[in-house]
Amino acid sequence: MATVRFEKDRYDFYIGGYAPFSSDNNRHDLLFNYVNKDLSQLPVLLEGYISKALDIRRFDLTGYRYSKNDAAQINDILMSLHPYYKFDYEFNHYSTFINAIGEYLNVLLLNASWKEEDGRFAGFERLYEREEEREWYNKRFSILTEPYLDFFLSDDSSHPKNKFYEKYRYLIGEDCPDDFEVMISIPYWKKNEKGFDHELKTQEFVKRTLFWTMDLSAPYLGRMTVPQRVWLYGNMFGAWHKEYELKVEKRLSFKIPYLYRHGETADKSRISLEMDGLSRQLEALYDSYISNTEISEEAKDALDIAANYAARLASDVVDHEEYEIVDIRELLFLEILHMIECRMQIKRCNNCGLYFVVTNRNQLYCDRPTSDAKQTCAEVGPMRAFSRKKESEPALKKYTKAYNTHRMRVKNKIMTQDDFEAWHKEAKEKLEKVRAGKLDEDEYAKWLKK
Repeated sequence: MATVRFEKDRYDFYIGGYAPFSSDNNRHDLLFNYVNKDLSQLPVLLEGYISKALDIRRFDLTGYRYSKNDAAQINDILMSLHPYYKFDYEFNHYSTFINAIGEYLNVLLLNASWKEEDGRFAGFERLYEREEEREWYNKRFSILTEPYLDFFLSDDSSHPKNKFYEKYRYLIGEDCPDDFEVMISIPYWKKNEKGFDHELKTQEFVKRTLFWTMDLSAPYLGRMTVPQRVWLYGNMFGAWHKEYELKVEKRLSFKIPYLYRHGETADKSRISLEMDGLSRQLEALYDSYISNTEISEEAKDALDIAANYAARLASDVVDHEEYEIVDIRELLFLEILHMIECRMQIKRCNNCGLYFVVTNRNQLYCDRPTSDAKQTCAEVGPMRAFSRKKESEPALKKYTKAYNTHRMRVKNKIMTQDDFEAWHKEAKEKLEKVRAGKLDEDEYAKWLKK
């Protein structure tokens, strides 16, 4: 469980009082980087990982023993996807990777035990008659996730192996009061045998939501307002997205936590510890305003100290919204909700291809630094676009070369400025005729050489 605190121009993601990352609400670069990442290798890598220790068709164990290096490529992709995954590994004990293994194992088992002729699940009884079901399942799950289970007690009911075994039982209808609800989900299982389905579906939904609600480049949608687009999107596709409904709780919190971020001084940490030390003395104040009882001198002194801190730090307290979340899907959906409420509009940069928040509908380029960090996309984008256009349009390339030649003639006083401007006007008119198919390109090239 983590907390997201939205302020006017930023949000902080934190656990306790520590903020492992924050996002600029005016740029949303973390979100835009997330939607631009290629996740196509995740299912392939997960299948390769699982296949080392488990025959994914017969479910026989191979005897292979994992180390954390076996999942290094998967972890690298997730770490580059969003800083949430670093928090997930450090504080949630690799829950994303464990969940991906559990979900994929269940999908494989569901498909293997589905009996087509009578439309039901056969379960393990048909596949493994000699082994007790839970023990059989737990053995395979534990081997697949062994390097990541150090934190969990083997007999704890919250252990991941128990969670996913119970989910499997539910999905085959054994522990579900309504078998019909399970049966109608079979086509989904039959065509979605791939790993990291949660991550792939979440990214796809985020992409679609941004495109339909805020992307100014979306055909036929760019002319509509954000509220109009949200209404249209919700009424067209809302019934398809029940599983994506945001169900986080907004909470009222009077304790404004100090968020320890990278690069900050230790001053806030010291103040927080001193405030904690004053808490006992200040407890006597809490009911005194109701009961009108006299308070001790010690409590009055503590209040004076606390009041000095308040006078010094109250300017840091800003209006904010605070939510408790359980996974990255909830974090991203909250961020999108905040963007919609702020009526933000976005475009993909014509240079780097990443989304950016626009303040002018005619903007084509973002202000991110280029790979050499010497210029921004807005500075180099138009020149690169013109160069690409020249390469794809021979007539424009010839025109540009002739233009530069004639400019040098003016500079060397071989040609007057008036003659150049007359030539330039005619050259552009003829270029448009070439583009329209009204003038042969070779004839245009001969004319330019005059």
